[in-house]
Amino acid sequence: RMYGLLGLWATAGMWALVVWLQSRENTASHPRRWPLIALALINVAGLYTQYAYPLTMIAQGVVMLVWLITHRDRRALGLYIAANLATLLIFAPWAGEAIRQVTTWPNSGGAADPAGILSTLTLGLTTGGRVDWLPAFAALALAAMGLWANRARILLLLPAIWAAVTVGAFLLLGLQPDDIKQLTPAASAIAIWLGIGAAALWRDK
Repeated sequence: RMYGLLGLWATAGMWALVVWLQSRENTASHPRRWPLIALALINVAGLYTQYAYPLTMIAQGVVMLVWLITHRDRRALGLYIAANLATLLIFAPWAGEAIRQVTTWPNSGGAADPAGILSTLTLGLTTGGRVDWLPAFAALALAAMGLWANRARILLLLPAIWAAVTVGAFLLLGLQPDDIKQLTPAASAIAIWLGIGAAALWRDK
């Protein structure tokens, strides 16, 4: 279904962004162009797949801005903007219909429970909607370890930025219980984030 593809395109887009930024950091070699082209095309696929995908593109923009704080690469910023303009240009034929559908989305009830969102994102759908606090907080502790161990490495903070922007935007927009499945990109980000924490824990041992 579209939600699985949403997670796939979001993860692939973030991967392409990281590969491109890493190539910009490596001054010993010529920066690669194909990851940026791939990013533009992946973002097109994401926009045509699910209307929640723009949140991933916003997260990409935040990651790019954080990266620019330490690298001050104006050419990279220009190329990134050009890639996003190309994405929007290719999506333009469907933009009007997308806006119409998003603005007429039905309201299915009250806002989603933040505890349920936390449990779903850290443990997946295995809890059946029940909030399992102990494993959820254990996952958060692992995530905190990953953040602390890699606080000086911008690209390793990407999953945290990605998850925070996606979930934060949905909460501001009034996330409903039926919309949690659209947080698949955030679940992917948190899975990677937990992996970074586990790697940090393993190195400490």
